[in-house]
Amino acid sequence: MPMLPLAVPPADGAAATAHRRIRSARFTPMAAPGLADPAAMASTAVGSALEVTLDDGRRHRWRLAYETLFVTGEHVPDGQGGAVVAGGCYDIDNRPIVDRSVPGRERQFFSDCPDGMTLLKLDQVAPGARGNTVFAVVQFEYVSRQANGRKLPAPLPSPLAVLTLDQDPATGRLRLVKYRQVDTSPVHGLWTACGASLSPWNTHLSSEEFEPDATTAAGSNWFRGFSRHLYGDPDRANPYHYGHVPEVTVHADGSGTVRKHYCMGRISHESAQVMPDERTVLMPPPRFNDLWMDMTSWVVRCYSGKGAIIAPALLREEVNPVASPTELPHFAYFEGKIVPYAEARVGVATHALNYGTGAFGGIRGYWNADQQQMYLFRPKDHFRR
Repeated sequence: MPMLPLAVPPADGAAATAHRRIRSARFTPMAAPGLADPAAMASTAVGSALEVTLDDGRRHRWRLAYETLFVTGEHVPDGQGGAVVAGGCYDIDNRPIVDRSVPGRERQFFSDCPDGMTLLKLDQVAPGARGNTVFAVVQFEYVSRQANGRKLPAPLPSPLAVLTLDQDPATGRLRLVKYRQVDTSPVHGLWTACGASLSPWNTHLSSEEFEPDATTAAGSNWFRGFSRHLYGDPDRANPYHYGHVPEVTVHADGSGTVRKHYCMGRISHESAQVMPDERTVLMPPPRFNDLWMDMTSWVVRCYSGKGAIIAPALLREEVNPVASPTELPHFAYFEGKIVPYAEARVGVATHALNYGTGAFGGIRGYWNADQQQMYLFRPKDHFRR
């Protein structure tokens, strides 16, 4: 269930700070529950608080608490007088994917695992909001089981939605106004969506972890089942469309549009976090059976300008002129580690420099088992190109 930690002010707290300038604000830490209290480890709770210091030296403290927006599987308002299933799964034509595992009790598949979520604000006021309009983008990682209690034999496409929220100016409490599914068909649907972050240009950066193995996808029941869920055809999905960084732009009407950044590499993206310089993106890969993430494994230079993430060697007109793509990078991956760019040096006798072995090209060939030979299509034209 998507839940947000909210500050709960005392009755006189809001009035006390209404006409004062805030000097600083901080969130107090909390201790993680341990084995001495296993029930606490299995529950959702928060013991932190928001502490604010005013310009006259006075301090105020508000404890944090979780607010449930909805539980997946519930029917929530769609903003048009109807209702939709929260966390519901859809195919490439935006039709509900139906769970038929229990005859006579068919229902739409819905995720039981909301994952990455971002909050963002636009200048517009949404219809139905009485206070401040806030938007949230929530993505759902997977569906664990069918209605009959059995595990799914293949994954479903990950749902993605924009929530329009109404924030009470006095208390900060959020109320769900409407839930709108994001159409992911322009990016061939979403593979397993995991962590998320808010970009410096106010968009939602998603992720696709554990990308499908393209070398075995044609014979993989796992991937073919995903393709059947998404397209109704086990052979239609392309594994190379998954394992990227999707980005969601939220619009004033509460809708969202998504695109994928293929230039950032097809890897197992746990998340993508753009640094304040708007040039560096940390993309930690997930690890099985532990909580360790190598935050330096994937450091990608990007140029944002007007909110575009592009490959380092790709020139675009919309980049920030202060951060020109022709500028040399600050770091390089060299001999198994990330080093300052100036320290990434090779000798003049390096084989790749002397004989050009560092530059290569390939031509697709087709092996004919009957003829026991390789067939190339128009090789001379390829070499001339």
